[in-house]
Amino acid sequence: MWPLTESNFQCAATAFYRLPAAVLLMFGSAFLSVDKALGDVLGQDGAPPTQPIPPGGSCNNLIPAGAKMSCYGSEPDWALKFVCSGSMMRANFSTSWSGEKTGTVSFSGQNPWTFRTSHSVVGSIDYTPRGCLDDNAERFDYTLRATAVPELDGRVEPICCRIE
Repeated sequence: MWPLTESNFQCAATAFYRLPAAVLLMFGSAFLSVDKALGDVLGQDGAPPTQPIPPGGSCNNLIPAGAKMSCYGSEPDWALKFVCSGSMMRANFSTSWSGEKTGTVSFSGQNPWTFRTSHSVVGSIDYTPRGCLDDNAERFDYTLRATAVPELDGRVEPICCRIE
C-alpha cells in the first residue's frame, strides 16, 4: 500500500485520467468516487490548497488573530513559537539550556512563508496538510525548515508546527 502523500495522490490522479474510455465505462461509478475523493483532497483544480487561513483577521495569512503556532525540535531541544496579536506577530525562541526569549519576526512570501527573527533564526514554513510527522508519529499541517539557528551547532532537521 502506498503511503498517503500529496505526490501519491497526484500520481493516482494522473493514472486515472489516462485510463481507456472502455475501462472507465465498465467501472464508472467506482472511478467517479475515486475522482471525487481526489478532488476533495487536492482541490477542484487538482492542486493542494495553498492558503490555509483566510486573509482577514490573521498574521501574514498564516496564523489566526489571537492564536499561536508552536514548532518544537528535538536533539537538540529547541522551539520557535509565533504569536499573533491582532495583526502583529512576535516570535519566541527557546532552547533547553537558555530558556525562552521573546523577539520580533518578519515574513517575506507565502507558502512557503520565509521568515527572520530578531534571534537571527532564519527559515521557512510550508503548509503540508498532515504531511509533517514528528518524533511521536503525530501528523501536523505545517513544516518549519530552519536555515540558520545561531544557538544550535550543526544541521537542523525540519520540525513540525501546530496552530494552538
